Parts: sequence; C-alpha cells; structure tokens
Amino acid sequence: PSPPLEVEVTEHCSDPGRWFFRMLGFAVESYETLRPLFDPLWIWALPISTKSDQSSATPSEPPPGITGEMRLALFLLFDQSEPFRKETVMANKKLLKAERNKLIKNVAKLDEQLYPSNGDGPSGKKYKETSKSYYQAIEDYFERLPRVQMSVCPYCGKAYLHSFDPFGLDGLWWHEERLVTVNEPPACEHFRLILGAYKITRTDPSEATGTVRPGPEVPFVVPDIIDLPGMRAVVGRLEMKTGDIAYPIVYFSDVKTRAIDLCAPWLKVEYWFKDEHGNSAWNISNDEWSFDLEKYIEDKRLGWVDLTAKKPRVETSASRECPFVGTEGVRQPQIIYSGDHDFLELPTGEIVCPFE
Repeated sequence: PSPPLEVEVTEHCSDPGRWFFRMLGFAVESYETLRPLFDPLWIWALPISTKSDQSSATPSEPPPGITGEMRLALFLLFDQSEPFRKETVMANKKLLKAERNKLIKNVAKLDEQLYPSNGDGPSGKKYKETSKSYYQAIEDYFERLPRVQMSVCPYCGKAYLHSFDPFGLDGLWWHEERLVTVNEPPACEHFRLILGAYKITRTDPSEATGTVRPGPEVPFVVPDIIDLPGMRAVVGRLEMKTGDIAYPIVYFSDVKTRAIDLCAPWLKVEYWFKDEHGNSAWNISNDEWSFDLEKYIEDKRLGWVDLTAKKPRVETSASRECPFVGTEGVRQPQIIYSGDHDFLELPTGEIVCPFE
C-alpha cells in the first residue's frame, strides 16, 4: 500500500519506522509513543507533518494495551524495513498523467530559456538562476515517478524496484542522456544489472523528443554476462499507458562480479564504472545478444516473472511454458528520435573505440 498523500518527509529520510506507521494508518503520536521500544534498531524520529496534526509529543511510557506479541510483531516489521529517501516516499503518491506532463513541459520551458534557438540565452546571475531551476525541475520529475516492481531476485526472493515512466517515450526517464542522478530504491546484494527490450504497438511514436535506445523489440540475453559465475537473469513485462510493451531483463548473481565484466544499463550505450582499483573508467557497450532464450531456460540460468501477480515469483520451468519464448518482433537495436524510428546493426562483441 501507499502512504497517505499528505505525508511530508525530510530530504534524507532514514526513518522507516515513521513511514510504516503512516502506511499502516497509525497516528504519528503512536509511533512517538512506541519509539522507546525500538531504540536497539536505531530508528530515530525525523520531523514530519500532516494536514491533520502537528504533534511532536513523545510520551515516556508505552500506552496501555501494548502486548509482548505486538512489540515482537512491530520489531520484526521494522527489522525487515530499509531506509527510505524522500524520492521513494513521494513516488508512492500516485502520479497522474496530467501532472507528469506538466513536469515535462516545465523542463522543456526552462531548457528553451537556457538554450534558445536563436542562441541568445541568459548570462550571469540570470543564467545561474535559470540553470538552478532547470535542474530542480528535472529532479522534481524523477522524484515523482513511480517506483515499480521490475523483477524478483532468484536467490533471496526480494522484489527489485526501479523508477519508471509508463506514460510515453517523451518522458525524460527514457532518454539516453540523463542530467541528474536518480535515487532508486535499494536493491538486494545479488542485483548486478538491468537491461531491457521494448515493443512499439503504435505506428507513430512521435512523442519522443530526446534520443531513446530501448533495446530490441523482443527479450534477449547477453551471453558474456549470463556466462559469468553465479549469474542468472529474469525477464518481466510492463505495459505502457500507450499500449507499448516494456520488457525489463534483470541480472542477479550470488558471486562477486567485477564491474568491468558488465555493460551499460538499459537505455544507455556509454558505460561508466569503477575499476578494481577504484578509478573511474568507461567504454562503449557492444556485447553480443542472444535471442535463444530456450537454451538458458533449460539450464535454469534464465527465468521469468509475472509482474501482474499478487505475489510475483521467479518461474524456471520448461521453456515451452515461458511466455517470452517466440515473442514476435525485430531482433535489432532500436533508436527513436523526434518521431523517427529506426533499427541499428546488432552489437558484434568487438571493442569500440569511442574516438573513431
């Protein structure tokens, strides 16, 4: 369930206790009252306000009726929780298409002010103010995006959540160029990489204004990555509001994986990472793809998940039962920009020199 719409959280909310109390419908005072029971968990209160109350009282004694069973149940609940940032909580407030479009239009408006077509942009103090508003508008868009379940870890069973824009390819989330760092929900220790495919069911994806590289039209695997020790991949399916279909393909491993052995994530070509010495490095991803899903399903390295299920879980039965085997579509990378929709050559696995 989502927290109430009126909840406001401080910029860095490392207090899951408050969030769960609001999510479960308890009053803030109840949390303040119970907080002394959970000091060993280091659940510290942060300022929070609602439209209905501004109380910050902290009674020193637990209220009557708090049994040992209730204390244990709440302890286990909080013990399994994770820190939440403002973006994660805000993203649980349902984002309507009209609001999302307004956020995108605000970014476009500020972009035009900064970089007008006639080249006569602002300077000095005006430029700094406009630039600050521009980046804040981009952050506002990403903060408000929903964090949706894209997969399930085949090792620990934890849901993999990620930001997502389901309304169309005009969303900044889909653009190859991303000017801010997006705060994603924490993944489990086994998560390694997210890739994806995308099937356009319309004749004219004209809403895309930035460059979009959504992958091929059908799910695939990267042999060089799935062949790494302990690596397993899970395919899912998300339906866009436009009717298009997105296929997140998420990689997990129970063995330590070097960053250099992975590749650029979904929607990207340039891969930035830290090498084994902690130095920044980058390359152009050109890893070969394989559409032979049956091969990897049969040896249990590729599974799938029904993200519409009440409790999604990884399936690894026979390949004939996998709904993604035999998916129709073009098996080449797509590139979409300003209504143009083209297909590129398949990656070859060769090292690409970025300066040629």
